[in-house]
Amino acid sequence: MKKVGYGVAALAMCCMLMGMGSIGGDSGVVKLIEPEKNFKVKLVDQEDVSVVLEQFSCQGQVYFPGKRGKAEISIAFERIAQVDFLLKDRELYANVALKDGSGVEMTVDQDLPCLGKAEFANVKIRMEDVKQIVFLQQVID
Repeated sequence: MKKVGYGVAALAMCCMLMGMGSIGGDSGVVKLIEPEKNFKVKLVDQEDVSVVLEQFSCQGQVYFPGKRGKAEISIAFERIAQVDFLLKDRELYANVALKDGSGVEMTVDQDLPCLGKAEFANVKIRMEDVKQIVFLQQVID
């Protein structure tokens, strides 16, 4: 009976240790959420490092979400020419220049991840670390 108890304890310990594989953060692998449309952008971070990305998305979505006043809004990527960011008074503001020449100012979630595929790597960056996004084209696959 003692041997069965040790076996059960060892099996339970193995299961617990296998489940601890991701404790302490991400595994270091950037996994993309494939968006329904493929947009190509030039992204510039707060350190003025730029990268061209395809399959660009905001957490897998092909619209730009935020708030204007108390209203929640989302702008389709097809309508956007460029987005410039400004961190002020602990709020992240986005000035969205639309392709029709108009513009929209909104606040955005600082922790929202932007995802994309560069020539050399998959990329994930939090919105607060982005300085500018220039929409280059929608890629037709």
